[in-house]
Amino acid sequence: MPHPKKILDIIPPKDFGDKIRAITPKIQQKPKRKPIKIPVLKLSIVFIILLLVGGVLTIHFVFQKATITVWPETKEVSITQRIVVATEIEEIDIEEPQIPGVTLSIEKEATQLFDATGFKASAIKSNGSIRVFNERSVTQILIVNTRFTSEDGFVFLTTKRIAIPAQKGST
Repeated sequence: MPHPKKILDIIPPKDFGDKIRAITPKIQQKPKRKPIKIPVLKLSIVFIILLLVGGVLTIHFVFQKATITVWPETKEVSITQRIVVATEIEEIDIEEPQIPGVTLSIEKEATQLFDATGFKASAIKSNGSIRVFNERSVTQILIVNTRFTSEDGFVFLTTKRIAIPAQKGST
């Protein structure tokens, strides 16, 4: 069998010797520009003017305010007329001077504690009366020695059987 031929993919390097000369890149120099000189005094004056204009605009838009006061024209009118307040109507009647109204009843209740004016020791039990209300629709029976306790912690006992009638008008 014949020997296969060798295929080289890369050409092997050769010795060029003195044929290679040094390559020096040519650098093109850009012409130099003169630096711009801005006077510090002019720059500071422009900065101060811009700062003042910005401050004035800020104050103008942030703190703007307007106050408008409207006063209605008033006239004093004096009329003497009899006006009836009626509970049966719901709107004002101008032909027969009537205005709608509601009957109010006000009930006030007051409670006050009084200090005793003296102290006396006695072997007799104290006695008195209390008022008991029955808000239920049936009569309430209290047996002998039913206990009642006051806000101050005193205990009162009934001495006889008591019937408390039902509240009037309850069904």
